[in-house]
Amino acid sequence: MEIRVLAPGDEKAATTLTALFADPGAVPGDLATWLADDRNVMVGAYRNGEPVGMAYGHHLPRPDAQPDMLLLYS
Repeated sequence: MEIRVLAPGDEKAATTLTALFADPGAVPGDLATWLADDRNVMVGAYRNGEPVGMAYGHHLPRPDAQPDMLLLYS
């Protein structure tokens, strides 16, 4: 199993992952811009090079002196 954090330049992988694992009927947005925003995180899970899962979320600043939290969507 390989777990990979996607980064700018991984738009093709992000498109594949969202098509396979996002809400049915979801249409990918501007994934290049989304991946370039360092507040966003997308992780792909691969087995033998084939996508088997994904998770994505957003870093959220906290109102106290603690590190950002990660709001995980999927």
